[in-house]
Amino acid sequence: MFNPTGFSSEFILFNEFFNLKPESPQELKTYLNEAKRIVGELQARNIVLPTQMVLAWILTNQDTALKGFVSNVTQALRRDPKAYDLESLSSVLLDESKRLNHKETPSALLAKDSKKVSKKNS
Repeated sequence: MFNPTGFSSEFILFNEFFNLKPESPQELKTYLNEAKRIVGELQARNIVLPTQMVLAWILTNQDTALKGFVSNVTQALRRDPKAYDLESLSSVLLDESKRLNHKETPSALLAKDSKKVSKKNS
């Protein structure tokens, strides 16, 4: 089996990181865990990506539903570049995503219920 070392393995990790995107808003936790894994592997090889770059990359890849939240985070980072690290950003992103999903759920349920009622009345 191919076991890359040196530049090859580092290139593969960089490539994984820069091609990493959440497949859907529901996959946010998986996406963030994978980003942390890659950053950790690079750190184990004495390659430390600048925190601001990692945070910017993660924020850039977020769903448009989080656009306002992303703007708030970037404003906070402009005021204080140490306002977030990878762990704290991951935590607040997951919380905000859950909040948005919870906020959308009642209206989706109401829409389904109104369709059922209209079918019964037909």
